[in-house]
Amino acid sequence: FRTMKRPTVLICAVGIAMVIVSGTMTMYNKFMTNDDSSGAVPTFEEESENDSNFEVVEIPPPSVDQVDEIGFTEIEVDGVKIDIDKERLEQITSVILDSQVSTPTAIQDTTSAQFAALLWLVREDPRHLDPDNANLLQRYGLAVLWFSTTKNKYYHVSGEYTSTENDNGRKLEVHDPNLWFHHDSWLSELGVCGWSGITCSPQDNGLDHVGSNDDGDVTSIDLRRNNLRGAFPSDIFRALPFLKALDLSDNALAGTISKDIGHLSGLEYFNFTANNIAGSLPDSIGDMALLKVFHMSFNQLDHTIPYSIYKLEKLRDLDLSRNSLAATIPHEIGAMKELTSLNLAYNSLEGSLPHELNNMQSLVKLDVSYNKLQSSLPNEIGAVTYLRSLNLSHNQFEGDVPKSIGNLEHLDELHLNDNDFKGIIPTELSKLDALDVLNLSNNHFSGIFPIWLTHLFGLKELDISN
Repeated sequence: FRTMKRPTVLICAVGIAMVIVSGTMTMYNKFMTNDDSSGAVPTFEEESENDSNFEVVEIPPPSVDQVDEIGFTEIEVDGVKIDIDKERLEQITSVILDSQVSTPTAIQDTTSAQFAALLWLVREDPRHLDPDNANLLQRYGLAVLWFSTTKNKYYHVSGEYTSTENDNGRKLEVHDPNLWFHHDSWLSELGVCGWSGITCSPQDNGLDHVGSNDDGDVTSIDLRRNNLRGAFPSDIFRALPFLKALDLSDNALAGTISKDIGHLSGLEYFNFTANNIAGSLPDSIGDMALLKVFHMSFNQLDHTIPYSIYKLEKLRDLDLSRNSLAATIPHEIGAMKELTSLNLAYNSLEGSLPHELNNMQSLVKLDVSYNKLQSSLPNEIGAVTYLRSLNLSHNQFEGDVPKSIGNLEHLDELHLNDNDFKGIIPTELSKLDALDVLNLSNNHFSGIFPIWLTHLFGLKELDISN
């Protein structure tokens, strides 16, 4: 056009316009004079059925730029932007926060296990529970446990928790350091009752059992010796209100025991033996009125034993050995009349044994060895008549051995070694016919050799050295 003169350009433009108008009129006349004898204008459906060239085109999913306009939102995880159902996210977050299972801070932290569990529930859980489903919180709580203690695409266990050997020297068999040893069906489409290590009771009293694809009330978690690593999440204390048994022993869990443990009012069995749990035990332990077994040996607990623990009248087995517990054994321990086994060995306990021991008539095993206990033994110890194992070794007990120990006719093990006992070994010990092991070594006993020892026909081990 630049090389043409103005009259020529005008003629060309007019010609092009006439062609466009002519073509448009031709298409209009053809449309209005369709071959259909009725002369009716065909509808869209009729044209699509009759036109063999008609093609159905699927509308593509919304792009990231569109999500905010149609109910989705965009979040960033590990530098990657992903879209998520905004309404579902808000509804599930509200359920979690209203129930106080997790804190807002934890939920909002995109590097946390809580956020990973939330994201999984909203976006990837194949079961896709409704936000108002009664089983949602159980599923969320178990997902938090998973993301807290194994490596995954959302969350990575901190380097300080990846050692294969904990501080107590108990070594784990490592197969895949990134996963639990047994994790069948976890985060699958199955109900949580079908996940490895999970046991449920029926929510409907008319059922005898819970199937693997059902959602019942979670009553037991057994993941012992299963390569769980990382900080133990307290979220499950609120998410699993029907829990009766929790066994996570022989793993590499760290962190502390939260006061939220008191919400497990129906818990009967608690075993965290051989982990790296630190800090002090919370007073809320006293709220678990049905607790029968509490094992936390081989950890890093410190400070004192909370007085509230002695309110647990149904407790039968208490093992807090091999920690760093300090202070004294309080008189309130006498209230634990159902206790059959008490193990406080390898701590830093001081003071004396309380006289209230004579109230613990069910006690079968007492081990307070390797502490800093002092003073003389109370005569009341001879009133615990069902004792079968008594270990007071490696302390600073002094004075004479009370003659009342001769009343413990069921005793088969007696360890008084490595103390400051003195005087004559009491002949009353000759009445201990059931004795298999007697260790009196490393004390300050005097007198002649106790010939009555030859009358203990069942004795297999005797040590009176030093």
